[in-house]
Amino acid sequence: MGVALVVPLFLQMIASGLVKDASTEPHLYLVFLGFCVVAAAASHTFIETVTKKLLREVQASRTDAQNARDEVEKMHSEVADNTYEKWLQQSREYREKRQYLDALTTADQAIRIHPEKGRAWAHKSVAAYYLKDFQKALDYGEKAVELGAPTEADKAKYLFNLACYKSHASKPIAETIDTLKEAVSLDPSLKDDIAADEDLAKAREALLFREAFGL
Repeated sequence: MGVALVVPLFLQMIASGLVKDASTEPHLYLVFLGFCVVAAAASHTFIETVTKKLLREVQASRTDAQNARDEVEKMHSEVADNTYEKWLQQSREYREKRQYLDALTTADQAIRIHPEKGRAWAHKSVAAYYLKDFQKALDYGEKAVELGAPTEADKAKYLFNLACYKSHASKPIAETIDTLKEAVSLDPSLKDDIAADEDLAKAREALLFREAFGL
């Protein structure tokens, strides 16, 4: 009797309209009863078949739900990445227009989207530098280096800028030298800038600095 009661579930799982059709075609009730008798006679096999099918459908539903969630997350990620890039581009454009406060604000918008990426912090550090807030430029620049750059060339640039901020912020000359040496190790072409960059003019006044770079 218990197994026979499972028959409607089985019919539902196989999308059978037998029970519904029987309301207009009474002879189908005999077919339904026949299913019940067969199910009862082969109760163990029937229950095992229904259970396996039910578990497969549950797993399929879970897989579909997970795929749907993954697709939504992917879409959200793509939208966030596009917005992040737009804010960085906007920050760059503001700097070109010498609207440095706006450049800093838009860099902040990018950081809100991806605080774990160094690029936006690098943009923010440059904006702070042009606003002549050298300590904040230094703080933001250190954060950019800590979080990492997309390429070694970018990291070298972050480090070079960081050395410039240290020079302006009157940090110990040894710190500026160490930072520049790390930058040059990643991009040797920066060595020429050490001798000419105006932001390092103060550092070049120190004998220790000139000796370190053969100036």
